[in-house]
Amino acid sequence: MTSSTKFLFAMGGEVFVRSAERFVQRVEKERGRYVRGDGPVFALYETVKAIEDVAIAGGRLHV
Repeated sequence: MTSSTKFLFAMGGEVFVRSAERFVQRVEKERGRYVRGDGPVFALYETVKAIEDVAIAGGRLHV
């Protein structure tokens, strides 16, 4: 994959063109939001969400 690689990302009936980097970021964001379970990766998603929640509450991150 090169930095100019583009992906079609379909979600909710809409199709988006994303760079590889933005595609991975979006997929990880959706995984963190919807995937549930036990183990270290799920703990990581919970930690990232907690950091984002604090940033949003402090006006440092806009979603």
